[in-house]
Amino acid sequence: MSSSPISFRRRAAAEAPELTLLPFMNLMTLLIPFLLISAHFVHLSVIDASLPGIVVTGPPEGEPLHLTVGITDDGFVLRGNAETIPQAAIPRLGDGWDFDALTAALEIVKADHPADEAVILAPEDDISYEVVVRTMDAARASADRLLFPSVTFAGGVRGLP
Repeated sequence: MSSSPISFRRRAAAEAPELTLLPFMNLMTLLIPFLLISAHFVHLSVIDASLPGIVVTGPPEGEPLHLTVGITDDGFVLRGNAETIPQAAIPRLGDGWDFDALTAALEIVKADHPADEAVILAPEDDISYEVVVRTMDAARASADRLLFPSVTFAGGVRGLP
């Protein structure tokens, strides 16, 4: 019997080719450690802050300060009780924020009200997270003393005149 081209094709089609997994395994052996080494691991940090809540602590000893720092596109707005703190504005420095002037203004307020430890931050909706965190840092402490360590967030500064 002679082998014709048709019978050769049938015989070749009937034999399944052998799959070699060695090149794929070599690739995985190199790729997986490379991906693990080059992966960027996220480091999270926590900032202690409290949200507004209802707490009954008893009658206040005098008028509370209600110190509020509004964060707007134009800068910072300090506001408290009309009798104790007149509204003050700290404008922006070009494209930046004047955190040193904010800390200096809060040091003056702290000197007048040493027992108060609370500040309310009221950022506008489009203020970046970095600016809010740096404002918290500026309100909590100056270079040499603790200012207002109890930070609370408010909804915004729309109500500020």
